Amino acid sequence: MALILDAYNVLHCTHVLPLRYASINTLQLAAMLDRCNFDRGRMVIVCDGRPKPDELDPRIDVGRVEIIHSGAATDADTIIEQLIETETGPRDLTVVSNDHRIQRAARRRRATAMASEAFLRKLVSRFDRYAARKLDKTKPDLDADADTWMRKFGIDEKGIKPPANLEAETDRWMREFGYEDED
Repeated sequence: MALILDAYNVLHCTHVLPLRYASINTLQLAAMLDRCNFDRGRMVIVCDGRPKPDELDPRIDVGRVEIIHSGAATDADTIIEQLIETETGPRDLTVVSNDHRIQRAARRRRATAMASEAFLRKLVSRFDRYAARKLDKTKPDLDADADTWMRKFGIDEKGIKPPANLEAETDRWMREFGYEDED
């Protein structure tokens, strides 16, 4: 399978996204696609014009996702149509755009045309599942961590006792840090 996205259509369709994803840029979209393994085949995001400064961040790894900018000589729609025409397995191709011209070009080659809203809902659902799995794998065992640090610092849990006069100790610390009681 292959996936071609019309970046303008997808990124300007944020009304369907949860707030945490509502202002993603092209690189972040590409990273989400790659992380959640949205498609096992080629994934291409086609953008109008030249890359914007926030799309040149080398710290964001977009993995297997290819980002194509149309440049000044043409537009993203024309590039997408060319990609659809040259696709060797168009029945395995999904094209994401709300542009009717692009959707017609996809259907003409018997590719799947998907609306940007439907795509974004599917992407967010997959990405949230990916993030939940990743979180489960990295969730720390707080009890084990506490035990490790206590051993490292030579602290015996049985030897930990609150101060005998907690109120006096609290007052002392408050004075120490300049929080005088103004009664």
